[in-house]
Amino acid sequence: RQTQEMGIKNIEYLQADILDLQQLGRKFDIIESFGVLHHMSNPSAGLKVLTSCLNPSGVMMISLYSALAREKIAAFRESLKIETLNMDNSTMKSLRKQLILSSDEHCEGIINSPDFFSLGSLRDLLFHVKEHNFTLNQVNKLIYDEKLKFCGFEAKDIVEKFSLTAVSSDELYDLEKWHMFELENPKIFGATDGFWCQKVS
Repeated sequence: RQTQEMGIKNIEYLQADILDLQQLGRKFDIIESFGVLHHMSNPSAGLKVLTSCLNPSGVMMISLYSALAREKIAAFRESLKIETLNMDNSTMKSLRKQLILSSDEHCEGIINSPDFFSLGSLRDLLFHVKEHNFTLNQVNKLIYDEKLKFCGFEAKDIVEKFSLTAVSSDELYDLEKWHMFELENPKIFGATDGFWCQKVS
């Protein structure tokens, strides 16, 4: 709608299943996948298809849920067996009210989320049918298996905080160092921040 109002003619919009993207027969220099792969049944299969659509030396921005940052949310989802429930609006409102009234310590972190009070955001926060959370060691293996090189995180404030602990600038591109940093700051990736990687020719 905005591009139509602004008269922009050089953007093409398509909607499709990630697993069908190879049918386009096209390659791209830049791909952004924000908040999608971790809701697929098989995130690595989705990443494999995206990587196949990336030109040699092309770059990709990926965002995935952090296992550490979403630990309490994962426990809540597991306690309710979210994947088996019919999450209509009334059910979500009822569960939200239970969380507000709960004295359980892990609920406090959930209700303090800025996504808690809008139903659309609440569904994204807690009630997706499928969700995968990742440690940075798992992320490292995921992108290594697809011959992708880690190129750094997107969020400037997080990078600045990490830089205060880094011995050299090379550590900015070392996911093992980032893993240790996250262990010391387990909520640092609570906002599903993305990272960049490059296809190794």
